[in-house]
Amino acid sequence: MHKLDFKFFYGSGHNNMWLWLNEIAAGQGRALPNDDASAHEYGEAARAFLRQNGLWIKDVLQTYRRKAGRDCSSSDDDIVRLLPGECTNFVEVLVQHPSIEALAFTSHRASEWSLMAMGQPVRSSAYRRVGRNDRAMDRTLPFDRIEVGGREIKLFLLPSPSGRAISHSEAITIYRTILF
Repeated sequence: MHKLDFKFFYGSGHNNMWLWLNEIAAGQGRALPNDDASAHEYGEAARAFLRQNGLWIKDVLQTYRRKAGRDCSSSDDDIVRLLPGECTNFVEVLVQHPSIEALAFTSHRASEWSLMAMGQPVRSSAYRRVGRNDRAMDRTLPFDRIEVGGREIKLFLLPSPSGRAISHSEAITIYRTILF
């Protein structure tokens, strides 16, 4: 994992997503630069890796506020209750980009916020009751499917990049299965 915050999604050393994606990239013979690379070089390599694999990353939140004293926290639990319009309008994104077939979220909260923003609060609350913190959940399968713009969109829940809930090897297997 590159130690710098490279001002690109999940570029923090407190997050395993790029560590896991780099292991997958290395397996494809395209490992990302090492820690000697500049933040700019690493960010460019990360963007190229995403493009080469047909992946797109978008923050669920357009804006957010953290609880007092938690400004640098990476935990969703430290985000102050969201206001209308703070979530990305994924319905609009999916309609504008018909090649997107699935959404993969990196946290339960991100999926809940997104479903509510897409006008699917019933799905969000039902999912929360059934799937939240369920270690038996098969994360390689969609947890739900929704219709947007006349087509089916699969919804996946990836392991949290915090790495607390799942082993390194399990996380890589799930990311590889869903994203590649």
